[in-house]
Amino acid sequence: MRRTILFLGLAIMMLDASPVAAQRTYRGQQLYDHKVEVNAYGGYLWTNSRSFSFDGVRGDLDIKSNPYWGLELDINVRDGMQIAFLYNRQDSELTFKRNGTAIDEPITDISLEYVQAGVVAGVRNGSTMPFTTFSLGATRMNPEDTNLEDTWKFSMILGLGVKHYLSERFGLRIHGRIPYTFTSGGGSLFCDTSDPDNPRCYEAIGGTGIPQVDVGAGLIVMF
Repeated sequence: MRRTILFLGLAIMMLDASPVAAQRTYRGQQLYDHKVEVNAYGGYLWTNSRSFSFDGVRGDLDIKSNPYWGLELDINVRDGMQIAFLYNRQDSELTFKRNGTAIDEPITDISLEYVQAGVVAGVRNGSTMPFTTFSLGATRMNPEDTNLEDTWKFSMILGLGVKHYLSERFGLRIHGRIPYTFTSGGGSLFCDTSDPDNPRCYEAIGGTGIPQVDVGAGLIVMF
């Protein structure tokens, strides 16, 4: 979170040194033209568990639902169309529930990071812009347990939201998104390397990936 605050502070300093954005009107409402938006937001991320086997034992591997934060850089390419670069991070816990039991066995704390590039498309209606977003990139799953290797997987994010521009410099946003990390059935997700000669891995059983749902809101800084 401190990194988010620092990033916003630097953006505001740049704004103070930059010319005021051009202004125009639409149906009697003030519009603000700008080139770049820095979005800082937070929210909650829900994760659906997946069936895995570990060392011959079958069960559900789950990344616990938890809050997350993110940064996004949106660059205007034309009216209602932006190129987006984003980074999201969730700090959570990895658990394993054996089939036939109701107990989630804690494995390790884990951070989940999305690094994505994509598009934001919407229609401006005065100072408000409803939008859709789609991005592709990678998800890094980084366990705190040093015996478990971190892993990178291909991922995508699809979402809807609304941006509301308060002035020539600031705005607000809310969004709901569906992040999806591809694991592929039969593929390994995490491997225990405490015994280098006999690594043990969590192997996916069926399915293609790990679906998530996030809801978030944040601040937009424009320049």
